[in-house]
Amino acid sequence: MENDVEVQECLPKEFLLKFALLVQILEGSSGSKRLWEAARTNAYPRRSLFGPLVNNGIIYTTSIVYCLARLSIIGVAFSSLRLMPESVYKTPWTNNFPSIQ
Repeated sequence: MENDVEVQECLPKEFLLKFALLVQILEGSSGSKRLWEAARTNAYPRRSLFGPLVNNGIIYTTSIVYCLARLSIIGVAFSSLRLMPESVYKTPWTNNFPSIQ
């Protein structure tokens, strides 16, 4: 019981009233349909911040930049193989595996 009093003292004055109203709206017992739709938490926003042209532009631009970045990483990886010293290719790599005798 003491915890309830401490919690009520920490909260703003109108919080409990507004919270009770929110619970009633979510249960559907009071409020308008517009309030109920605004209070729902399981729905994505219906309107985007930008228009569809801007959204598609952002998606296409970032996907092209991503693909170019990945291709450049692959190109750098293969081009680094050109500059390897000859000793890399002469070392027997099978010496690193343990053998059972």
